[in-house]
Amino acid sequence: MKYRLALDMGSTSLGWCLLALDQNNVPSSLINMGIRIFSDGRDDKSKEPLAVARRGARSLRRNYDRRDRRQRRLLSCLIQYGLMPQNESKRKELEALDPYEIRAKALDEEVPLHELGRVIFHINQRRGFKSNRKADKRENDSSSNMKNAIKDLDGKLLLTNSRTLGEYLWKQHLESLPVRVRSRMVKDKAEYNFYPSREMYAKELDKIFAHQKKYHPKLTDEVCEEIKDILFYQRPLKPVTVGNCRFESGEKRARLAYPLVQKYRILQEVNNLQLERLAEGDPEITPEDREKIAHALLHAKWKKAKKSLMTFGQISKVIALGSGYKYNLESDRREGLQGDDTSAFLSQEACFGSRWEEFTSEQQEKLVDLLFETQDPEELVEILITNWDVTPEQAEEIANAPLAEGYGALSKKAIEKMMPFLEQGQIYSTAAKSAGYHHSDFRTGEVFERLPYYGEILPNNVIGGSYAPEDENLPEKYFGKINNPSVHIALNQVRKLVNALIDIYGPPEEVVIELARNLKEPPDDISKEQSKNQKENKRINEELAKLGQKQNYRNRMLYKLWEDLAEDPTKRCCPFSGVQISQTDIFSGQFEEEHLLPFSRSYNDGRANKVLSSREWNRRKGNRSPFDAFAHTPEWPQM
Repeated sequence: MKYRLALDMGSTSLGWCLLALDQNNVPSSLINMGIRIFSDGRDDKSKEPLAVARRGARSLRRNYDRRDRRQRRLLSCLIQYGLMPQNESKRKELEALDPYEIRAKALDEEVPLHELGRVIFHINQRRGFKSNRKADKRENDSSSNMKNAIKDLDGKLLLTNSRTLGEYLWKQHLESLPVRVRSRMVKDKAEYNFYPSREMYAKELDKIFAHQKKYHPKLTDEVCEEIKDILFYQRPLKPVTVGNCRFESGEKRARLAYPLVQKYRILQEVNNLQLERLAEGDPEITPEDREKIAHALLHAKWKKAKKSLMTFGQISKVIALGSGYKYNLESDRREGLQGDDTSAFLSQEACFGSRWEEFTSEQQEKLVDLLFETQDPEELVEILITNWDVTPEQAEEIANAPLAEGYGALSKKAIEKMMPFLEQGQIYSTAAKSAGYHHSDFRTGEVFERLPYYGEILPNNVIGGSYAPEDENLPEKYFGKINNPSVHIALNQVRKLVNALIDIYGPPEEVVIELARNLKEPPDDISKEQSKNQKENKRINEELAKLGQKQNYRNRMLYKLWEDLAEDPTKRCCPFSGVQISQTDIFSGQFEEEHLLPFSRSYNDGRANKVLSSREWNRRKGNRSPFDAFAHTPEWPQM
């Protein structure tokens, strides 16, 4: 039987319809139809992937496990070298000793080995904060506040003439002041009374060992290093999995920060750049103009706020174009073209200066890799000074280079093949064709009896993939997967549905997929809508700043829902209880976002199905519609 399979894909639903086809492939009758409902793999309210919460819980479990293993390993080591008694009851007796007093005393006096072991075990429980460059690039308010608290503590150590953290804490202890880290929430941010760094603990232990070695021959350099290694070791971050090149099989994607990739991006944008011509005789961008613009972008100077951005006004000056013209890439969201950020920053006098241009492309890429892959900031500075012949000040500046993170879609090999054609002024699709590629057609001609796992037929769109024989029965592990959970789930649901229909009706003659409605909208309509949303978000962000609230999606949505209640702010009230909601009440915790029709039943997460209402009345409403929850109550007529 010949039939057409029609699919309507959504983020949480998959509609399908089977139409019988006559000899001319014209639909003749309806065979069957239905809808498949599924989760999009995201939290209903926050829209965060569910994997984020699972990953957080898993990370917590692993941290507890590692801490427990480190503690057991340290205890075994201390017992082995006579720094802790083997008898558990005697170890319990040591807990009665004040570790802060011993830490201060150990700098100047002889301390018994078991008391020294008590100090080491105490330090193990509070190892302090260790900075990680990769994590710092994604720094949040919490880690930023930690660093500020560490700086403050450094100042307090100097002010109180304390040689070590332990000596400072002992002085605090004598004055009945806090010796433990305490945090308090200020405007949704954690603030600390003080915060020690891991380096402070390491330096303290070095000073204690240096003095105690005079009295205890057992404290050899090897023993001290073994103890420090157990105490202060930190696992390196897991390397990022790099996806495959779109064009070159077996090649990995190139870093966005490579100067070659920066140039590739610039040439693409310059070759796409056009002037909007309103009348016959209006100027056009010539090949010579494009060369001038590309040269200017590749040699743009670094500006702290906007990096190497050149505004469209500056671009017009480069090609001696008068005012009043608009470019096709110009919009409310885009005020210019970005230059080579990597070279602009690293060629500053505070970094490499003119030496940067003298490096080969291999040297430049090697340096970029070094900046991304070296996790320890002190180690990186040392490598830069030793191997790259820069001053300590330059090394610090280079180490903090704000380079573009992530990877492009193509490998170096593919970009190098396309580069000569981009330099000739060809646009991306033409340059890809000239280099022997097709910019969008990746069909191999192979016909499958059943729809396979998407990673098998879209290898260049997935991340990871072990291709190990032992993983052949685990397609996600073997072929890799798309990182977006909603897309991953939707594509797997398509595969399950299509294969189930093939099992019943055989393979379809035709497959038709309905595109999302907004894809059909004219570009101008989409641009206008984006501009409108951007202006609204900017206005609300200003209001949030006045209220001292974070400028994020959740808070903007709460503010929009508050405005939706009524045009007059004085008439904005909870739709269930009638209690007025003032601007300051929005983030008080007494009111929250609520689905009018339960999401679990309606699958409608749009703003039109949401309302800002009293937390108490939301609990009364439960997982019901307002009618189901309140139609039988005296308050219903007023609602």
